[in-house]
Amino acid sequence: MFFFRSPDFCRTRWMGMSTGTIPDGSITSSSGLRNSVPVLALVLILNVVFRSLDFCRTRRMGMSTRVIPDDSVTSATPYDHRFVAANGRFGTNRSWLARSMNMDAVWLKVDLGQESRVYGVITQGRPDYGQWARTYKLSFSMDGGNWTTYADTDGSDKLFQGNYDRSSPVYNFLDSPVTTRHVQFHPRTYQSRPVMRVEVLGCPTELL
Repeated sequence: MFFFRSPDFCRTRWMGMSTGTIPDGSITSSSGLRNSVPVLALVLILNVVFRSLDFCRTRRMGMSTRVIPDDSVTSATPYDHRFVAANGRFGTNRSWLARSMNMDAVWLKVDLGQESRVYGVITQGRPDYGQWARTYKLSFSMDGGNWTTYADTDGSDKLFQGNYDRSSPVYNFLDSPVTTRHVQFHPRTYQSRPVMRVEVLGCPTELL
């Protein structure tokens, strides 16, 4: 989990192979090769490939920016009109809260709109009050009907550590990225009420 911008920034920052910041004289290859152009091309290609993977690992898919429209965010019956599913967006001043206190019946679903590779999620609590989800599970579906709960290394449902206050973002990266279209959040334990604001990290598979 990361709480500061600089580690994520440095982890995905281009050092200069693709931008030309690193000059030609700083790039060498085996002396047995007469023509270094193929080697340089390979280095550039690998740089782009690995950079794209890191980029997707921390790329916000659209909950916070509203690229994901309101009708693509659904949930169990909300507490009232202030806490509808579409308000459960990371970084905003609103939030989502289900009416039921039965955690087996509480969920928030995000339709990404297309097949995507999901690398992780970000969560927050209620911005104006001391309520948040302490732990939660994630499930995934390609068609919105058949769901698979994300598993831990021992095969059991993985319980993700959620928030510890109402505003700090908590990142959870998946050990193994998931190819999916739908992402569902299932609060399990909570502070006062299981309020959530969420974001999904990843890229459409067509970009990979």
